[in-house]
Amino acid sequence: MAAKIVEAAILEALDDYNAAHAADWEFGLYENNFTPDVNTVLGDLTEASFPGYARQPVAAIAAAAYDNVDSRGEAVFDPITFVLSTDGGPYDMYGYFVYDTVAARLVWANIFPGAPITLALTGDGIRLNLTEIMPS
Repeated sequence: MAAKIVEAAILEALDDYNAAHAADWEFGLYENNFTPDVNTVLGDLTEASFPGYARQPVAAIAAAAYDNVDSRGEAVFDPITFVLSTDGGPYDMYGYFVYDTVAARLVWANIFPGAPITLALTGDGIRLNLTEIMPS
C-alpha cells in the first residue's frame, strides 16, 4: 500500500519549492503549434516575437492552500499579462512556458485550450491566471 502524504507536508513542500525557485522564473509565450510533454525543452518552443513582448517575472505567489475536494496543494500566481504594443500580425500564440533563468531549464509549458490565440490590434493581450498544483 502506498503512503499518503499529509496535508501539512504537501503545503510546506510547495511553499518551500516556490520560495527557493520562483524568483528565478520567467513566464513566456510560444508561437509554434506544439503540445509539450515531459521531455520538452525550451528549444522545442518558438518564443513569441510580437511588438511589446517580453518574458515576465513572477510577481507573487500566494501561500499554498489545500483543496479538500481534489486532495491537493495549490499555489496561485499573480496574473501575468502580455500585450501587443503595435498593430500588426496577426500573431498566433499557442501556449505559455515557465523558464528557470538560474538553472537554465524549462520548468513547465502548456498549450492553450483552443489554441491559437491571435493578437492583431494594439492592446490585444493574453492574461495568464495560473495555479500550481501538487497532488497528495
